[in-house]
Amino acid sequence: MKSYPGIPDGYELKYNLDLLKNRSAFLILNVLSIVVIIPFLFGIALFDFGSLDTFTVFFILPLFLVVIIIHEWIHGFFFHRYSGAKVKYQFHGWAFSASTPGIVYLKKYYYIIGLAPAVILNLLLIIGSVFLPAPYDLLSYFVLICHVSGCAGDFYVTFSILKYPKETYIEDTGTGMKFYVKSEPQPFESFD
Repeated sequence: MKSYPGIPDGYELKYNLDLLKNRSAFLILNVLSIVVIIPFLFGIALFDFGSLDTFTVFFILPLFLVVIIIHEWIHGFFFHRYSGAKVKYQFHGWAFSASTPGIVYLKKYYYIIGLAPAVILNLLLIIGSVFLPAPYDLLSYFVLICHVSGCAGDFYVTFSILKYPKETYIEDTGTGMKFYVKSEPQPFESFD
């Protein structure tokens, strides 16, 4: 199955990542959000800043907020697509999230859920950066940089589940993830 309401029989919790409690993981994500944009900073030199005006610069933040909302809606679309469950949207003070607490997803479907916004929106923003006229190309590029930085958590989770078997199930709690793997059979004890 693509998803289960609850933990499937024969599975146990292997890893619980809660960003509200795990300060080191939270710090790693913040550093990663800066590191992933470094290659994009070199690309800024390819744009014409002469056509950039205050009016256009003013739209970077509102446009980025719209992109964040669309990003979470894309997560939500795929959560719902693979489970039929109602999606919970939240703001945690430092990030927005879409989740379906209590529903676990098979690893291969969680890859799609986790990476769909990065693939779809980053591709659209790259196309905008290449084909839109100035200054909108630069505006699209700045929003792309912000969005790539915002995808750091999705990249982190995707990388984290690579080491787990394909039968792994993932629950997204909004502020973290729980990874469930098949239980190891317990050795039989002899009472001789």
